[in-house]
Amino acid sequence: MDVEMSTWSDGPPLMAWCVTLMGLALALETHLSWRQRQLLEKAKKKPSGEAYERLGKEKYVEAVRYAKDKCSFAAFSNLVEGAISATTLLTFALPRLWNATEAICGTVVDCQEERFASDAVRSIAFALAWTLTSQAMDLPLKAYSTFVIEARHGFNTTTPKVFVKDAITSALLTCVAAPPLVAGAVAILRNTGPYAAMYLWAFLATFSVLVAIIYPTLIMPLFNKFDPLPDGELKTKIEKLAGKLGFPLQKLFVMDGSKRSGHSNAFMYGFFKNKRIVLFDTLLNQCNEEEVVGVLAHELGHWKLKHTMALFISAMTVLFVQMSAFTCIRTSKLLFRSFGFETQPVFISLILFQLLIAPVDLIITLAQHFVSRLFEFQADAFAIGLGHGAPLRTALLKLEKENKASPVVDPWYSAYHYTHPPLTERLAAIDAKMKQVE
Repeated sequence: MDVEMSTWSDGPPLMAWCVTLMGLALALETHLSWRQRQLLEKAKKKPSGEAYERLGKEKYVEAVRYAKDKCSFAAFSNLVEGAISATTLLTFALPRLWNATEAICGTVVDCQEERFASDAVRSIAFALAWTLTSQAMDLPLKAYSTFVIEARHGFNTTTPKVFVKDAITSALLTCVAAPPLVAGAVAILRNTGPYAAMYLWAFLATFSVLVAIIYPTLIMPLFNKFDPLPDGELKTKIEKLAGKLGFPLQKLFVMDGSKRSGHSNAFMYGFFKNKRIVLFDTLLNQCNEEEVVGVLAHELGHWKLKHTMALFISAMTVLFVQMSAFTCIRTSKLLFRSFGFETQPVFISLILFQLLIAPVDLIITLAQHFVSRLFEFQADAFAIGLGHGAPLRTALLKLEKENKASPVVDPWYSAYHYTHPPLTERLAAIDAKMKQVE
């Protein structure tokens, strides 16, 4: 059944506040991007500093051009995404889509006994339609980033066929993951009353853990190939390092990261006694064995120092606080009418709440970035303590050159966007720590 849409002036202007805050956040991001571009432009005209001495003129200029292109494109992408988000709210696209689900899901009998089924099916249809539409709208920007920006600077190895396959696979995964997640949330919100916060938090936390378990083992192989690291000195050195630290390493893999990009990385995953390490093939091509071990000493430092667990606990704590706040306003008529809804669908309340707390999420993200950068310094110090400081340092220098890391970074831009400290800061901390150890 169609309902009459609210106008901009109907009821308290929660949506107006939301759009205004979105605009302020976009203005902040635009200003920070402008600061970074100004700094890069200055570096391009007058190359100098430690990064210039490390890289040399040619590599320095290449890195500056790459950083400037990425910064400009990121600013443009933010403007496009901000315009889409504001237009979505101001045109009441969310309530219109919800109303459309009634026709799509009209075969579900809307009687009292089947009210949950009706809400769940409509919510799943809404979530799929909204998410798949958003993914489709993101494709042009992703394509430009991949086939223009990354290709221009020699990093892209993704073929159009792989790009399309990835998009289709992502859409199919959305169709698989969304229904149980949405149905579970709807069931909890409809049936748990004053305990909704606790049950919803437990459900989302459990879902997050399940995703962390199945993503590297079932989902990532849909996109990349994982081969066991061949026997040899590198494997022996990594196993020796893991054994020294008590890291329960079960398997070592090499991932074909070069299938999509020239960038390099390494990561660990697994729970309890089933840990695995994955090395990008690009990392093995760019660094020698000692340097790879140095990089892994850093990564294992995160595990030994319990950084991953600390970040997970903090994320779950924030989630619980958010869910508690959500249950206080989820039945507010003001909340729904401000965004154009004449009814109060339980799943929609969760979406509207996320829109309202976006500014708080921004503050939380800044705090997380600060902690993440602190953890990076600690992991570097841990690797140095194991005697891998020198190879870690040379690995970072090689990766800076190969990945064309930005040679200059505005401090405010870094605080807002970076989870890792700029390399110049890391190198200074590494050198200071190595002197202490000596």
